[in-house]
Amino acid sequence: MAPSVSFIFNPNTHAQSVWEKLRPHAEKRLAGIKWVAKPTKRAGHARELAYASIFSDHCTVVVAIGGDGLLHEVVNGYMDAHGKQSGAAIAVIPAGTGNDFVRSFPKPPAVPAPGDILDLILNDQRATVDIGKYSCTSSASVRSSTGTSGYFVNAASVGLGGHTAMMLAQARWKKYVPGSIAYLAQAVKTYFVDYRAPLVRYSFCLKDGGGASPDVTAKLLISVVANGRVFAGNIGIDAAARLDDGLLSFVCIKNASLAQVLAKVVPAALLSTLSSVPPALGDIAKNAVSVHMEAVDEDTVIIIETDGEIAGVLPADFEVVPRCLDIIALEL
Repeated sequence: MAPSVSFIFNPNTHAQSVWEKLRPHAEKRLAGIKWVAKPTKRAGHARELAYASIFSDHCTVVVAIGGDGLLHEVVNGYMDAHGKQSGAAIAVIPAGTGNDFVRSFPKPPAVPAPGDILDLILNDQRATVDIGKYSCTSSASVRSSTGTSGYFVNAASVGLGGHTAMMLAQARWKKYVPGSIAYLAQAVKTYFVDYRAPLVRYSFCLKDGGGASPDVTAKLLISVVANGRVFAGNIGIDAAARLDDGLLSFVCIKNASLAQVLAKVVPAALLSTLSSVPPALGDIAKNAVSVHMEAVDEDTVIIIETDGEIAGVLPADFEVVPRCLDIIALEL
């Protein structure tokens, strides 16, 4: 069966110029099959467009042209429409600031040549991957841009990560700075000016009979629950993580003094992975299937971001959803 294709992008970002380069190739290469371009008009619109593309328009491929935030919306629309059961797949053309999700592929692509992505679509070259599911809490002081329940394709972070994402979303200068540098610069400012490490309680369950960990109470610097290998503009989490292994990587950096942050955490973030921090500073689980986190003080606001978008606050639950997303890709 010939594919039918929907291209979704934000026309107010770099994705517009990527689409302008791609469009002549689409007009030529996709002649004779159904395809449509769907520019977004507001925050959250990509989710609606992806849902309509699959559920109403019966598209077999939805192409997300943009960064992790737009992909996050498209994947949630895909799940809303039961995309895999409908025979649909998602293709990704990275055109954002961080583009973290595609870095988990064996040969992370830059913006693909127009003919390459169209060849993959026409050949229906697919891989099936996992995603994460989250459920958190709303707060009058935190505006959620994704909803308090849904799916994340790459990573969710709590604590300093969530607070940094909220501040970074308001920063006009970020588009002029590479993703990881922008994130680290904002994280440093947030750490020194706005963030006070809160007490949290958390536990996690491991795959293959690993059971549940005991509850841990600690002062939280940052916690990351990841499907992919990197987050926040290429900050490493677990270099060996795979998108199709049915696992999440859980990293919780805790009880860290300023000296330890500067001497251990920052070098790990810049030069290696967060999972390489010393055991005294963090809990690391590379084969987690679920995580629960809550604030010890119920009045403490601890922000959660998913794929760079603000989701809500603790308490929250995270779990892996194995092999539920078909991706147009060369290989995993």
